Amino acid sequence: MLQIILYGLISLIILVALLRLTPIWDNMLSAKPAGLIDFTTVEAPNKPNWFLLCEDDVCKGTPASAAPPLFDRSADELKGRLDALLLEMPNTEVRMDQNNQMDILVRTPVMRWPDIISVQVVPLEEGKSTIRIYSRSIYGHSDLGANKARVMNWLKRLQG
Repeated sequence: MLQIILYGLISLIILVALLRLTPIWDNMLSAKPAGLIDFTTVEAPNKPNWFLLCEDDVCKGTPASAAPPLFDRSADELKGRLDALLLEMPNTEVRMDQNNQMDILVRTPVMRWPDIISVQVVPLEEGKSTIRIYSRSIYGHSDLGANKARVMNWLKRLQG
């Protein structure tokens, strides 16, 4: 009996390792591209697994989680810093990049759960800019604050 349980456990470990270390797992946990989104009409789900960084007068479909900062650099400079930041991030794939808006897929380190992040770099007057970010989990009810932590980490690094 103990031998059967041991073989079952070993088989389960091998199966999880094979799924995790091959594209099979990523294909099972797929996430459709968000494409270009309209931040004025974003409607967040009724689950606490998202974070929206947006101006209140812009994002009218869903109350923003926080207001975006004002950057003392042009939108092109901010976009360049964002591009460099994303290149450094593990498990991150930019799936669309056009018109100062990006669709980004980020997978969690261990289980590779997909999160979708929509980013819009906004040019302002006098060479300044701001950024809007909608980060959300595809699976699960709660993200345990992961989306907020990600956005705040990105902001800290973009402001530095």
